[in-house]
Amino acid sequence: MKYIAKSQWALPNILDKLERGADGIEIQLLNPDTEECLKLDYKIPEEFKILPIKCIHLPLNAQTDCNYDIETPIGQRAFIKSIILAEKLIDKTGSKMNIVCHMTQDIKTMNELEILDKTYEFIATQAMLHPNCNINIENVTRRTMGIYDNAVFARSLNLPNIGTVIDTCHSMISEFITGQITEYGKTSNEYYKFVTIEDAFKENKDICRWIHLNNANMDGGFYGKGKGHGVPFDINNKEDIEKLTKILKLYKTLDFKAPLCLEVREDNYLHSENFSKTRRACEEVFKNIGEY
Repeated sequence: MKYIAKSQWALPNILDKLERGADGIEIQLLNPDTEECLKLDYKIPEEFKILPIKCIHLPLNAQTDCNYDIETPIGQRAFIKSIILAEKLIDKTGSKMNIVCHMTQDIKTMNELEILDKTYEFIATQAMLHPNCNINIENVTRRTMGIYDNAVFARSLNLPNIGTVIDTCHSMISEFITGQITEYGKTSNEYYKFVTIEDAFKENKDICRWIHLNNANMDGGFYGKGKGHGVPFDINNKEDIEKLTKILKLYKTLDFKAPLCLEVREDNYLHSENFSKTRRACEEVFKNIGEY
């Protein structure tokens, strides 16, 4: 099994991941401030051209008031800049470069806002203009969109280089939230029906092109919030190993081929201990369930 590590656009951070045995790198483009939203310009240092960069993750909007989701004008502008960057980084083997992007509004809302067709058209156009890039739309949590709307969106376009990302932390949060709602609210609203991480894997089977493998806990004061988001799997923690075993069994049983990107937060991104910790946990679980 090969493991991808996530890193910011900084050589020391990337080299630390590679020294720890990462088989490839997903680059997280950082958020420019508001003034820079409309003039993103990513330049490639010469030394980056020989690195095993496999994926580019578009900027997020967590630390800024810019909205980089693909259904927004700024998000689409950032997407164009990012996919041009991705093409320049395609390695000499000719394998496709992956793009990860977010879509936070559900399809029903996008339709009501009259932006759904425009978003379909934008993504389809980019996919056809850039056939050497896989465009992968990530699942976000139930708090902001239908849990499978990324898969519905991708399947509706029916293009070979458009797929999805399963983020296991996001799936765990959705399972937790919908479990709370259905247990205490007894809602009949289809939007808030109870969903599990098994559902996420089954709904994305055959269209998932990339996996963010990470954990969630209560360290941020609410499940999956802040310091409890994107945490590592600890080989010495029984609950962590049970969750990871469930995930990797689904991966193996459903015959997933998507790369595993260990997208875990670090205390120090120049010393990626949590990447190493999660990789060891994966190796131990695969040893028990049978190497994939």
